[in-house]
Amino acid sequence: MAAGMTSAIMNPVALPIGPKKLQAKLDELAAAGIIVPDDIDMELFANITGMGSTKARSGKEMEAIRAANFLTNNDANGSEWIRTNKDPNASTGAGGRGREGGRRRRG
Repeated sequence: MAAGMTSAIMNPVALPIGPKKLQAKLDELAAAGIIVPDDIDMELFANITGMGSTKARSGKEMEAIRAANFLTNNDANGSEWIRTNKDPNASTGAGGRGREGGRRRRG
């Protein structure tokens, strides 16, 4: 039963924040005297103001299901949990990926 809960049937999506709500928040901040740069990334703006995201993402139900799958060892390595909860603004450096380029040769 637990493995079947992650099917596509139970994959609710949180609706993205639209441009009207973003503009309303920008107007509210301007009325309060807060200056927001004109070229700000709207995804970043939505995140830092606590509005959510401008992109469609999984809802809280799917987040709870992925957490349960990890805790009950249905996602043994936690790869699905990590993939969906990775910070989108984090650097994509090579840290933690191990060696690249094959085996090291001894001379």
